[in-house]
Amino acid sequence: MATVTLKGVPERVQAHWKARAKRNGRSLNQEIIQTLQCLTPANVSARKEARLMASVRALREELAAKGIRTTPDEVEEFIQAGRK
Repeated sequence: MATVTLKGVPERVQAHWKARAKRNGRSLNQEIIQTLQCLTPANVSARKEARLMASVRALREELAAKGIRTTPDEVEEFIQAGRK
């Protein structure tokens, strides 16, 4: 693993991260690494996809409650139409 050194970190920023690490039961180093990992593009994309899928499921349930049902083929047609 690589080592990164930060210089010139303002005291209030350091105090914030130390307090956050303590609340989460981690060292300052572990807290910063955890945050950086969560912000990597792959993790951000996965979270966005999970939120999108949850929205889709909720919409399908809402439509089903109103008696409106869609088939996978119809969903694919909607997707393709939206890409045009």
